[in-house]
Amino acid sequence: MDCALMEFGPTGTTGLELAEDDYPMPGARVGALVGRVGEGASFFIGNGGTFTATESGELQFRINDIVGMYDNSGGFIVVYSPEVPT
Repeated sequence: MDCALMEFGPTGTTGLELAEDDYPMPGARVGALVGRVGEGASFFIGNGGTFTATESGELQFRINDIVGMYDNSGGFIVVYSPEVPT
């Protein structure tokens, strides 16, 4: 196995097929940083950007992965700046 395939950044890996239907965010890169609000649909975070929630709930972060979650290591730093509507 090519070990370079096992290195992921916040946008995931280009060395594998896109995530299948049983992943948290199907169609996105495997290993990408994704989020969701409450029980809503997952959305791509990757290297960051702006997101406006359309519903209330807990903001959750995870890696777009289902296979071998127990053997993952490393992490990301997420800076969250809520903007309160005026």
